[in-house]
Amino acid sequence: KLFIELNSSQVNYEDGRYAVAIEASITIEEIESLIERRNELRKNKDYAAADEIRKSLLEKGVTLEDTNFGTKYKISGVKN
Repeated sequence: KLFIELNSSQVNYEDGRYAVAIEASITIEEIESLIERRNELRKNKDYAAADEIRKSLLEKGVTLEDTNFGTKYKISGVKN
């Protein structure tokens, strides 16, 4: 289970990865679950609720990009 640290300082991992923390903590599984829920809302034309999910993810440092192949995401401040 991957865990993204987002608070306010650099986090160093044993395997050499690090994250520059932003605001809160979120797992990859939580991000993907929220994206699935957002896609369902968009399919049902509930754009206001879908936008709230996008906004809440953005506040946690997760930027969404809707493409022809699905929704992709980028986590700000995370380096591999």
